Amino acid sequence: MESAANNIEKKRIATVHEQQWKFSTPTLPKIIIKACSTAIVPLMIGTLTLILAYQQHYQGIQNRQTDLHIAKTQEQLENEKRQQDLHIAEAIQQDTVLNAYLEKVSQLLLSQQFNLSSNTLKSIIRPKTLTTIRQLDATRKTLLVKFLYESSLLMRHETVDSRCKSSDKQDVDLQDANLNGIIMGSQNIETERVNLFRISLSKVTLINSSFTFCFLNCANFERSILDGSSFRNSHLRDTNLIRTSLAYTDFTGATLSGSNLDLANLTGSNILDSQLVDVDSSDRTILPNGTIAHMYNLVHNGDARNCTLNHWSIYPVDSVKVVPASDNRIDGCRFQVISNRSDKIHMVQKINDEMMDNLINKGRQNFEVRFRIGGNTTGTQSWTDSFPIFLNVSERTSKEHFLEIAFSTRPSSYSINKMATFHQYSLITEYFMWNNDRSLELVVSFPNGTLFDNIELYLERDIILKDRYA
Repeated sequence: MESAANNIEKKRIATVHEQQWKFSTPTLPKIIIKACSTAIVPLMIGTLTLILAYQQHYQGIQNRQTDLHIAKTQEQLENEKRQQDLHIAEAIQQDTVLNAYLEKVSQLLLSQQFNLSSNTLKSIIRPKTLTTIRQLDATRKTLLVKFLYESSLLMRHETVDSRCKSSDKQDVDLQDANLNGIIMGSQNIETERVNLFRISLSKVTLINSSFTFCFLNCANFERSILDGSSFRNSHLRDTNLIRTSLAYTDFTGATLSGSNLDLANLTGSNILDSQLVDVDSSDRTILPNGTIAHMYNLVHNGDARNCTLNHWSIYPVDSVKVVPASDNRIDGCRFQVISNRSDKIHMVQKINDEMMDNLINKGRQNFEVRFRIGGNTTGTQSWTDSFPIFLNVSERTSKEHFLEIAFSTRPSSYSINKMATFHQYSLITEYFMWNNDRSLELVVSFPNGTLFDNIELYLERDIILKDRYA
């Protein structure tokens, strides 16, 4: 019995233990849930706090950026207004300067009846003009230049071309003036060309200036800088462009017949061969591709550089000698007529037949012959009246003379040196036909006592321009 009671007690205890185990097992998820519930509330509060803090921070940044933008915009508006005020003030100042200049020069012109003296031009007009130009923009510089031109103070007066009427009035010397960007031309091709006939703008800077649709015949731009400028659809007949810088200049539709481009710089310009062949002279001109154009002197020993009379036949014999040059600008010697005869002395040179034939082979039968000579005419009559220079044309086989080609004399616009009476003359013929059964002989006749130092004979258009580009 005791044994059975013990078994019943053990079963009861086991049952109790089993019940306790069965009772504790379902409480574990509750514990976890309770722990999570306890932790998630502050986590959510913290997260919400962070979100609110970030939103406030972002809103602050936005507000600061808006404030900065408003401040920057306001500053920009103030700067623009300040710049506008400065521009207006500068424009008023430039207008005042220009008006004062126009008034002063107008008073001088009226008081001297538009005939200003040389001293007035040099001591008053020139310095006042250069000072005024330095204070003006391109638009007002244009007005100033037009005023001077229309007042006949910018007229080319030293001209030797009969097609360019000479002026007895002196012009204002604008040497070294900065006239960059002036607009003298017109963009409206339906109107008449802007008349700038014989305008003189030499030795000035005219970079990126416009002379579009202008009448510039007989104008003078010698030694000026016109890089990047425009002569589109303009007439530049008989215009002086000697030593002018014309790099990247627009010559579209321009007419250049009779103009002088000696030593000019045409680098990068759009000038055409058809325009270049019409110019009066293009010796040592820098062509658009950078090569240099040369006119080839057909005369040998034309400058007496070696102090000899080689290649020359003298009539009468010993009537011409060579003498050392008296100044430092010319090397070697000069020719001097020493005969006591009252009639003229002749220097004769036969032009090389092979050289002429070579030109014929290039298809160049039509020539304009140019002759240049530099000499001192002191004590003699003007060379234009006193002695003939001509070309003798004869048959090569029979030596029979059948044609004499005379030159028309045209003294050039520049001197060969500082001597007031030492001039360079340029003489031309009309076009003439050539063939390879002829010989050419240059005959130069001088009056007694003549001193000269350079004889040159050129066949203009002697080489096709495309060959010069080679």
